Amino acid sequence: MTRMVLLGEAYGANESEAKAPFVGATGALLFKLLTESGVVTPDQGRALSGALWARQYRRRDAILLDAGIRLTNVFNFQPPSNRIDALCGPRHDGLPPIRAGKYLRAEFYPELERLREELAAWRPNILVGLGATALWFATGAGQITRKRGTISDTPYGKFLATFHPAYLLRGAANMRPIVISDLIKAHRESATATVSRPDRTIYIPESVEDIIDAFRQIERSRLLAIDIETAKGQITCIGFAWEQGQALVVPIWDNTKGDNSYWSEVDEPLVWEWVRRICGLPVPKVFQNGLYDLHYIWRGYGITVANCLHDTMLLHHALQPEVQKSLGFLGSLYSDEPAWKQMRHRTTLKREDV
Repeated sequence: MTRMVLLGEAYGANESEAKAPFVGATGALLFKLLTESGVVTPDQGRALSGALWARQYRRRDAILLDAGIRLTNVFNFQPPSNRIDALCGPRHDGLPPIRAGKYLRAEFYPELERLREELAAWRPNILVGLGATALWFATGAGQITRKRGTISDTPYGKFLATFHPAYLLRGAANMRPIVISDLIKAHRESATATVSRPDRTIYIPESVEDIIDAFRQIERSRLLAIDIETAKGQITCIGFAWEQGQALVVPIWDNTKGDNSYWSEVDEPLVWEWVRRICGLPVPKVFQNGLYDLHYIWRGYGITVANCLHDTMLLHHALQPEVQKSLGFLGSLYSDEPAWKQMRHRTTLKREDV
């Protein structure tokens, strides 16, 4: 059964007058999005629209409750000039910033406590954050483009962020398919409160023999995904996945060593020979932005990849040509992985480290 809370930012002028979230054009668009994504039925969507325009907000909320949905905001009031920044002050030792250099003033903390009490009473299976302020409340992060569409485990349970309907109305209508995709995912996840991740086993070889062992599995596979990481014009590692839960990542660089090489001078040529053999297998290959990878593999190392079948970036472009095509974005749509690019420690690679 659906148990979902939709969390917005704050009241606008219409919401402030009605003392209810998602009123007027923003609410109308939200209910269309919920209908198109299958979160509510077409009959419920029509009833919601009728109740909204009749200003029957209690009836609207009752329809939503029957669908397992509740609405609320981070701030149940209208900020000055509709700007969350107006609620912020200088840096302090409390909460993380809502925006870069913008910290919520302590006088508004009671609103957050009110929201925490609501969520504790409602106990949703999933909290859907609409906009960057909702993302900040649940995770402390502020850049929604880096986290939207992915499932996070938060102090308030399972959480997914997407764009606010008001953002679509302000000229980002091209993001509408993304919001619908996110709501479809949220609806699927709302059946349980448990965060479920796919099982993955990643082999990192410590010897050439480890690569040979993986080769014996790869040569029996039906499909092989290949991906590389690069820096300063060189491949730093190359990965091979032959099943959904099985992958081999071959490091090339190790910048903790003086020569930046993961392998000994004797082993590295052997490693590249086995990489060549893997790439030359007749197993059909899949890439993401494969022209980039294939160029590096061939130009830098003289390795030809056999039987290149699919490119996920191009396949996604054929489905949704109007939206982004990065691997992180595709992962947010088509997988249950976390926002993995935000999990790694970021450092600047200095010239003397190369």
